Amino acid sequence: MSGRNRKKAKRKNGRSWSDAPWLSGLLLIAVALYMGLSLTGPVGPWWSVMEGEATPDLLAAPNPGGPVGAVLDVALHALFGGLWCWTFPLVVAVLGLGYLTGAQARLRPVLLRALPLWLVSAAWLAQPDGPLPGETAIRFGGVAGFGLARAFHGLFGLWGGRIFLTLALLVTLILIFKRWLRWLPGLLGGVGAGLAWLAAGVRDVVTWPVA
Repeated sequence: MSGRNRKKAKRKNGRSWSDAPWLSGLLLIAVALYMGLSLTGPVGPWWSVMEGEATPDLLAAPNPGGPVGAVLDVALHALFGGLWCWTFPLVVAVLGLGYLTGAQARLRPVLLRALPLWLVSAAWLAQPDGPLPGETAIRFGGVAGFGLARAFHGLFGLWGGRIFLTLALLVTLILIFKRWLRWLPGLLGGVGAGLAWLAAGVRDVVTWPVA
């Protein structure tokens, strides 16, 4: 025998088969499907903990994903809220498809833009005495949104918190969708010109000398 050590089988590019992007893509898609399956199960009233009530048994109800699925169900609902918890498996699935198609580098910046949108929108929904009633606000905003909303309202007061959270939400939406909002200045300019023309016409009618 020669004194050489055997090497593991590698791809032509020098990487092991376990480092292949397609394997990461398939794994991410499988995890996303499992998270989606877990979210279809009933979730315990985790929001009651945020309201200072006694800690309930959050994992009592059976989950189609088993015990691990029950934990994931509660964790995703509590962290992201009832609205965004369904978006997280979708993001993981899209990232997995990106690995399968080789487009993961282009997808990452797009997916990262969803992070500030999640935080700001969740905080806006979870505001105390906000657009949703108490328990519903916590359920939809999640722990992160609830904590951020409380911080804003604690620093700026009730109406100050509402003003700055609404401003943050509008700025985030504009920054994310500014590429699709390029037509907006032209539209607003056209509307302004139309209103000015209408106002001039009304003025002429009002000031027209009576015969």
